[in-house]
Amino acid sequence: KIRLNLQWNAALKQKPSDIREEILRELEEKNNTPFNRIKNSTEYTPLDWKEASEMLTSGTIDIGSHTHTHSILTRCLPAQKREELMTSKQLIEKNTGIPCDLFCYPNGEEGDFDEETNKLLKEMGFSCALTTLQGFNDCSSNIYTLKRIGISNQDDKIQFVMKLYGVISFLSRIKQKITSIIQCANGDE
Repeated sequence: KIRLNLQWNAALKQKPSDIREEILRELEEKNNTPFNRIKNSTEYTPLDWKEASEMLTSGTIDIGSHTHTHSILTRCLPAQKREELMTSKQLIEKNTGIPCDLFCYPNGEEGDFDEETNKLLKEMGFSCALTTLQGFNDCSSNIYTLKRIGISNQDDKIQFVMKLYGVISFLSRIKQKITSIIQCANGDE
């Protein structure tokens, strides 16, 4: 069940949002049961607006936009893409009283963002956007497709520092080079 759920979820993410909604409606009708969707559930609401405002005014935490219905923007029509971005941004600003200029792409993988989306984010006043791509950014990085360093609550202090300073990434690249050299020497290429 878990594997099938993950496969369905991955497949549905690739569909345009209107087609995805149509598929979900058909499944609900055929099974005579409504799905507990995030937009209709308080189960996935970890903070209320008062708590979010307190976090923002602390100066320690920033809260950014993530689209209104968690739609993947490259699967949206232009008008829907604009609506997803604007509604999310406006809701955050209205309910916290603080400008929202940060954005994080739903899913955030290659193909989930494009140059059109970057232009729209800039036009709407977003200062940057995060992907879920692993890696480092530098002065030449596109501020609307920033990469991340994955930190896990399983990481101890040494692992955290090694990831933060790129040691893990560096060692991984060395391992790949050595493996490639060994494969070439063995004629495995």
